[in-house]
Amino acid sequence: MTTGLLIFLIVALTVVVLIQVTKTLDMVSELRADDKEEERHADTQGRLMMLFLIVGMFGFFWSFAAYKNKLFPPSASAHGALLDNLFFWTLLITGVVFVITNVVLFIFVYQYRWRNNRRAAHIAHNNTLEFIWTAVPAVVLTFLVSWGLSRTVLRGEPSSFSLELPPYRPPRILQTLYTSLIDRTIFVLWRAVVFALPAGAVIWLLANIKISGQS
Repeated sequence: MTTGLLIFLIVALTVVVLIQVTKTLDMVSELRADDKEEERHADTQGRLMMLFLIVGMFGFFWSFAAYKNKLFPPSASAHGALLDNLFFWTLLITGVVFVITNVVLFIFVYQYRWRNNRRAAHIAHNNTLEFIWTAVPAVVLTFLVSWGLSRTVLRGEPSSFSLELPPYRPPRILQTLYTSLIDRTIFVLWRAVVFALPAGAVIWLLANIKISGQS
């Protein structure tokens, strides 16, 4: 605990000293109003930025190597292993983006530091870049969140569906034709005899029998 506090105080003091040195150099440059002095001041700041990048990246990777066992301790359950896996991939993706972004940022700061014969171009916005840096993180985060929910909250229980099929029997063509003939043809004819014949007889009688000369 004491060592960590001492390191924090040293880092904080170093930052305060650098801020005061930067303010002093700015005041000296304003008093001298010298372009070459401004360029030297910009070169100094650019080199300090690159030094900060190197030291920061070293500390970034060193912290992962030093605290690797504390970041991923042995899981006490299968659910814990799933969470550790999700945390690992999330940390990997965000860590790669963090390293690339900061390296490019500091290199650009050094590459395009102040020069007397250089003027920055004014760009209000760029639709293509805005779409890229909005769509790509949205897609990646949607995938990570969906994957995490499918492994935890929306995991659900596995279900099974069984279908019992009857035993296979080879087709019987003759029996099928015989059954179709008996069940349909004969049955329809029998219904015609039972219902249609009496109804036809009644209609014929009513049409042909005359009572007092009238049918």
